[in-house]
Amino acid sequence: MGKTVLIIDDDAGIRRAFARILQRSGYTTDVAQNSKEALQKSTAKRYDVVLVDISLPDGNGLELLNQMHRLNKEMVTIVITGNHIAFDKNTYVDAFFLKPVKPQELLDVIEQKAAEKQAK
Repeated sequence: MGKTVLIIDDDAGIRRAFARILQRSGYTTDVAQNSKEALQKSTAKRYDVVLVDISLPDGNGLELLNQMHRLNKEMVTIVITGNHIAFDKNTYVDAFFLKPVKPQELLDVIEQKAAEKQAK
């Protein structure tokens, strides 16, 4: 395993919960509370997976994913949000979850999407 995951959400409780779930399964996690912090971290470090909320205090999570995709095209991108949204075909989203998320489903999708990216 050994994959690195960046968790981007403005809710500290959600960041902690996802970090715990992922760390227990062998992932290394990092967190960001807004778009600016996420871009700084993803510029400094390469992540295998990013979990992002759509509603961030300083921007839109989908726009953030497009910026992050330019930095790392192999990164698995997963949107986790409380809102139903429509995706533009130019948005780089590998999977979408509505909150609340079942931990095992999240872990299964991360593994599946990572394997798909590696196979390309």
